[in-house]
Amino acid sequence: MLIPHIKFIEALVASKMSITGIKEKLDAYDLPFPEEAILIIINTLKSENPDYFDESKRMPADPDWIRELDITEMFCHFTGFSFPEKLDSIDGAFKLLNDPLMYRLITSMALCLITDEDIELIINGKFNMEYSAEDVKLFLKYFFNVQD
Repeated sequence: MLIPHIKFIEALVASKMSITGIKEKLDAYDLPFPEEAILIIINTLKSENPDYFDESKRMPADPDWIRELDITEMFCHFTGFSFPEKLDSIDGAFKLLNDPLMYRLITSMALCLITDEDIELIINGKFNMEYSAEDVKLFLKYFFNVQD
């Protein structure tokens, strides 16, 4: 994937965060991204679902659209929106993002195309950390997706 944290940005946009708020979030997590590219993502998502982004209509998010974007966990984290199915917590992915050692280790293994489950076994076995396979999976999905 050309933009490893695009799902995170899509979730911020779908949460109706302003461009300034999106830039602040990206800067806070040291995920650099040009403002022009953020505008492209905003315009793309707005064109897919114009009624949702129309302030005069104040429509709730369409759960099927959020599922189609594959951003359910992060969208719920930012908005408090709930889905009928149980979703994994995103907290572990943020902990991994904020842990410089684990960030470097996981991103290096991801570049080598090591599976999520194997990454989880390595970090928990070698470094005695208590991260679940879901934490690793969600970290890679939202912050370092190299599969697509």
